[in-house]
Amino acid sequence: MLVATWIAAIATSVLAVGAAAAYLAQSQQLKIVRDQNKRDIYQRLTSQAARVFISGQVAADPAAGTYREAAVLTNASDEPIYDLVAEWKDAIQWKLPYLLPGEEQEFPAEGLVIKGDVIPMTLEFRDARDCQWRTTNHGHLQQLRAFAPWTRPALPKRTERNS
Repeated sequence: MLVATWIAAIATSVLAVGAAAAYLAQSQQLKIVRDQNKRDIYQRLTSQAARVFISGQVAADPAAGTYREAAVLTNASDEPIYDLVAEWKDAIQWKLPYLLPGEEQEFPAEGLVIKGDVIPMTLEFRDARDCQWRTTNHGHLQQLRAFAPWTRPALPKRTERNS
């Protein structure tokens, strides 16, 4: 009987160590899956905003000896963007209510190029998922306001008259 008790105790200890090892392995796998989910969500969230651009262009006219400066807003995404505000020289220069997929909008921009360099420009817009973004002509993308599906308008309270 004493041998059977010892064998049962050793088997229980081995099982406990095996269960602890399995728990640690499973928690590591869960952390990997959670990190992958975060990356997937971020990629889906930024997929449209990363395809919206603001750039400065200079078109020379050699015959006339002049050049034309312009700021170009480009929506290379598959969905429209809304409430566009383009800024440069610390002032709002242009506003557009929307820009459709695949469209470009060009604005004259005198003084955009200083000593051969295009000055910093920003474009703020709202994407199709109602997230607010800011992008620059240097390729920086920043989320200003996130989409919050849980913030919906409250329904009117039920009264006896409308019940």
